[in-house]
Amino acid sequence: MNILWIGYGKMGEPMAARAAAAGHTVQVSDMSRERCDAARANDLEVVAITPESAGQADVILTSLPNDAAALQLLAGVTSALSHVRAGALLIETSTISASASASIANIAQARGIGYVRGPVSVSVSGSVTAAANGALTTFLSGAHDAIEQARPIVGAYASNLVVVGDAEQARTMKLAINLMVTTLVASLCEAYTLCTKGCIEAGTACVTRPKHSSAATSRRRSPWRRCARTFS
Repeated sequence: MNILWIGYGKMGEPMAARAAAAGHTVQVSDMSRERCDAARANDLEVVAITPESAGQADVILTSLPNDAAALQLLAGVTSALSHVRAGALLIETSTISASASASIANIAQARGIGYVRGPVSVSVSGSVTAAANGALTTFLSGAHDAIEQARPIVGAYASNLVVVGDAEQARTMKLAINLMVTTLVASLCEAYTLCTKGCIEAGTACVTRPKHSSAATSRRRSPWRRCARTFS
């Protein structure tokens, strides 16, 4: 498939590399000159978002930093979708709100473009290394046919594809995961502070963990060990 990849950041770079290695033709667009140079260094063609580049794409895949960027590029008056042909597919992998995603969905539907919400769950499955190894987890929601069309591309960079619904459920699931991770980190910091204020030495607090801890919380990866620093 011909993919116009918009957003070549920390996660977009290894994901795009996986898609290209799977045999897809990947063209990259990014507002950063540095990121465009990185794409060229990885033998990917860099293009501007034009009627020609967008119109020739079978798939538009976006990896963007926030709601504002996603809405500007995908739901604005001069958005990339205004040049995309009917029958093409949009795979949107960013962590954005359900409301922003719904606005994009309205534009895609009006133009006859398939829309798959596919946020990548870095907190569940790793980060850049997992992306490079094709081992990410991604939550998918959208029309059944669009999800099936997206599978060969998403499967290039994610090994765990979790379909959660036909609308904005993937957005909600990703935000729920982020909430759980954030509250866990906050709880660990509070527990660490409690230990040190209770005259437990920092080293003892950081290596102590329940005996039934799973491999995911072994000494090598224990979240307690990540607390071994000075809190002000």
